[in-house]
Amino acid sequence: MRTSAVCIRDKTGKRYWNTTCSTAYIDPEIRNMQRRLDAAARNPERYGFLDLATAVILVNDMPYQVTSETDAMSDNELLKALGL
Repeated sequence: MRTSAVCIRDKTGKRYWNTTCSTAYIDPEIRNMQRRLDAAARNPERYGFLDLATAVILVNDMPYQVTSETDAMSDNELLKALGL
């Protein structure tokens, strides 16, 4: 089984919410990290330790980039877009 390390890092270089998961389950982990960033944007006083302007999701120490519009969609949004 192959594994991937997923975390959030900001300009300070500190890693937040480190997790290791199977590559088969990496998409839900990335969505969880994105939810954390969204929560930080909505509640900056609770997440004062995180520099939101420079925070990035890392997968195996490489910045995660959304490759298409559908990659950023939740499962329900994708099913709705497909008309299912």
